[in-house]
Amino acid sequence: MKIKKQKSIMPSRACIFLFSLILIIFPGCKPDGQLPQYTVSDISYGPDKENTLDVSLPEGRNVDTPVIVLIHGGAWTGGDKSDFAYLRKYFSRKGFAVFSVNYRLARVEGTGLRNILEDMDSVIAYVKEKSGAFIYSKDSVFLAGHSAGGHIALLYPLSRAAEGSIRGVVSFCGIADLTDPQLEKFLVHMHENQSKNKKGLMPESKPFDRIGFIAGTEQEKRIAYSPQFILRDIPVILFCGKMDDIIPWTQSENLHKKMKERGFDSTLHVYPDM
Repeated sequence: MKIKKQKSIMPSRACIFLFSLILIIFPGCKPDGQLPQYTVSDISYGPDKENTLDVSLPEGRNVDTPVIVLIHGGAWTGGDKSDFAYLRKYFSRKGFAVFSVNYRLARVEGTGLRNILEDMDSVIAYVKEKSGAFIYSKDSVFLAGHSAGGHIALLYPLSRAAEGSIRGVVSFCGIADLTDPQLEKFLVHMHENQSKNKKGLMPESKPFDRIGFIAGTEQEKRIAYSPQFILRDIPVILFCGKMDDIIPWTQSENLHKKMKERGFDSTLHVYPDM
């Protein structure tokens, strides 16, 4: 089964404000050197044509400059690193070295998340390897993502990354539980709305199982790809809005509760009118 690339759902400008709160917890570096601001786009970090990233490096950076890796959303099947161009530039001005990454979008049933996690291995290896050339800290790497990107930002360090290699995660309306029936209902509704907007599209005989498509139909795989079932002691900041009709806000709330039950560092921001 194959699926066409879908248009990403862009985060609102409120995303700037919400992600700005990262600065309170993960302060950047004050310029104290002579290195100029530097930006370069479409760097290849892996063998696939989709393995590209953009980077913005701040003025005055040094070996203690922290890093943010931005992971775009798009329901695992769409979106692009350019969705976060404004955030990449914003955080670079605040003293962070910022990467916005593309990854292999899910197109073949059952392989999507496996491929994305492999790509994240390559992203993190590239970021750490280039710390000496670009000048920033390879030991202060944080992940931040929106929607499906929030899911990846959570899933990667909790399930796969070497211990201590990721210092913290910010999830903006991210997904934490692929076994949640409400999430499945929301995603089916989203797909139906997208289908209605495509002219000439034949009606489907049954709802599109997006979670089964990207993770596999077996319940064990859905659990294995659900951050809330594979907790580790990595600091997280979770943002969500109660008016979200694509990702249930309770995904963030439930993950936060489980983190706190384990004594792990978790901060939850719920916005009732967003």
